[in-house]
Amino acid sequence: MYIFNTMTSFRQIPTDYKRIVISSILLIALTMLLYLIDVFVFWGIFGAGATASEVAELWYVDLILNLLPIILVGSFLLNKIMKCKKKEEFIKFKAYTITLVILILAYTSKEILMKIMF
Repeated sequence: MYIFNTMTSFRQIPTDYKRIVISSILLIALTMLLYLIDVFVFWGIFGAGATASEVAELWYVDLILNLLPIILVGSFLLNKIMKCKKKEEFIKFKAYTITLVILILAYTSKEILMKIMF
């Protein structure tokens, strides 16, 4: 069954603002925590010597350290969105979709948020 014919039908679904705010705050905090865990795990494995600086310069290490937290949280949200779509819980579907958009916007301004937090 095709859910939405146009964007106006998406707008007609009632919005659960409480779920959007709570899940956005929790998932952004979880993303920040995962960034912090990545740094400590990297430091725990490689230490702070010359080996660590050589490993940190590799392109895929930078990719893992920067994208792994957002991929984990984003895939969790996509999983929730797909489950809500299958169960036809459209209010939750809309709330999680808006939360995913907020998370993507927060990720694009990650540098500003990191300066504020730390």
